[in-house]
Amino acid sequence: SLAAEIAETDEGDTRLLLVKPQTFMNLSGQAVGAVLKKFNIAPAKLVVFHDEVELDNGVVRHKFGGGHKGHNG
Repeated sequence: SLAAEIAETDEGDTRLLLVKPQTFMNLSGQAVGAVLKKFNIAPAKLVVFHDEVELDNGVVRHKFGGGHKGHNG
């Protein structure tokens, strides 16, 4: 079984999987990796959303690539 809650939906011709890992934060990559494998999804198709305590409420930032600022979760 996958250690994640999963919701599927379609947006036009695109299938979306919303995945919420149910592991400890530092193990969330294992859950996400298992979902990618099960559904045969390339890592390049993965978009990660997470909270960012450094941003003010209501502010959204996006970036492609880059590091994790020393955080391992």
